[in-house]
Amino acid sequence: PESLPDLGLAPQVDDDAKHFAEMAKKFGEASMSDNGLTTSEQARVFAIGKLGNEVSHQLENWLSPWGNANVDLLVDKEGNFTGSKGSWFVPLQDNGDYLTWNQYSVTQRDTGLVGNIGLGQRWRMGSWLLGYNSFYDKALDDRMARGSVGAEAWGESLRLSANYYQPLGGWQQGSSLTQQQRMASGYDVTAQARLPFYQHINTSVSVEQYFGDSVDLFHS
Repeated sequence: PESLPDLGLAPQVDDDAKHFAEMAKKFGEASMSDNGLTTSEQARVFAIGKLGNEVSHQLENWLSPWGNANVDLLVDKEGNFTGSKGSWFVPLQDNGDYLTWNQYSVTQRDTGLVGNIGLGQRWRMGSWLLGYNSFYDKALDDRMARGSVGAEAWGESLRLSANYYQPLGGWQQGSSLTQQQRMASGYDVTAQARLPFYQHINTSVSVEQYFGDSVDLFHS
């Protein structure tokens, strides 16, 4: 007897079965960890994690034609997004030696959502890559904002960066009736070096200073 025509379904079925087997294996490995959760709670957390990964992947694919996108969507068993973050780096003009760029980012912290938007330029000067930038940061839940300006210089074995931060707007009501709060002013300087005689070892030194009483930048 003649065999039935191939309808092209077998490869899809095989892929689906393989994907299901990988998910079952990962869930089994997660279930073996002693995290104090019941099997049903572990299944719920696992499903939420997989959904978060899929959404992050789709968002990165959607934004990637216009820039470099990184999305990390985290959802705990209570449905909170604490720890989730995303950034989008968009080249506005790039001719190989000169780059103008935008960057957008959001981060969900314990204390609320923080958003950032920046604009900067980079260019080559000999063997160095030089640049400067300006950012606007806002703690959306606390209605506090700050601005910053920065400069950077990247060499073959040395990277230098410096930033200055300035609060924008007045004082806001804090967590108590007697507490006032706003973003702190300050600066940071960072140097990263790679040892010339052993390229696999990197060193980093950072100095930061913020001004004011009870400084707690972004509740960190």
